[in-house]
Amino acid sequence: MRHPDATLAEDFDWALFPEATPVSPLKRWLYRLEVSSVVALTWFIHQPLAVVLACLAISFQEFRKARVTSRAIPDRAAARISSLFGYAWAAWTLGIAACATFFVLAVINVSVVHDRGMPAGAGTAMLLVPCGILAALTLTAAGLVMALRSGLRIWIGEGMNQARTLLLRLLILLFTVFGIGPLLVLLSANFDRSSGPGMPAFIAWAGLLAATFAGPITILIVLDRISRRVLASHPGKYGPKVPSLKKWDA
Repeated sequence: MRHPDATLAEDFDWALFPEATPVSPLKRWLYRLEVSSVVALTWFIHQPLAVVLACLAISFQEFRKARVTSRAIPDRAAARISSLFGYAWAAWTLGIAACATFFVLAVINVSVVHDRGMPAGAGTAMLLVPCGILAALTLTAAGLVMALRSGLRIWIGEGMNQARTLLLRLLILLFTVFGIGPLLVLLSANFDRSSGPGMPAFIAWAGLLAATFAGPITILIVLDRISRRVLASHPGKYGPKVPSLKKWDA
């Protein structure tokens, strides 16, 4: 592992792994074959465990990147923030992998096995989806708070700023839970099918319609203001595949 240049400590921008160790396609395919074989053998022994192993195998590289990056950054606060956003992205990958696994198992169970019941592996995948998403949102919120307090700008990812994507997903969830959720509860609680919708239900419908149009605009405005404080404008001066953290001017 290369040690960062001491001159880079002035602006909190470090060269992290500018030269990745090349891996031959043969080794890459052998590794995938080994992982697939382990998952397949585990499937015949215990399906839920096989689903967990498959989802972890898909998100393993993201977890590894977050761990290695946090160890390479010399500043402790920056290392924590970087690892939080890195682990959040890995948790999202785990949740998405579990969601895809659930649908694949459901389709196979209906079209191939001709069984309308839920397989054991599908239940495990369904449980991993909210666990991965909630973990990702929690880590993103923690990383955002730490970045605001420490005054660090973040760029995580290869080619695109994954931190911005994580913040966008966090804002969408907050808007859905605290904006759309109460309106739906009010609508369901005050709607009387026999006598028709009352005034509270009408207000809920109007608020839901307004939130549908104003919500995305509000989310983008808030995201833009947060991005100015915590997101870097470029991935660093060592290439688009280098995680970057910088100090912003207060």
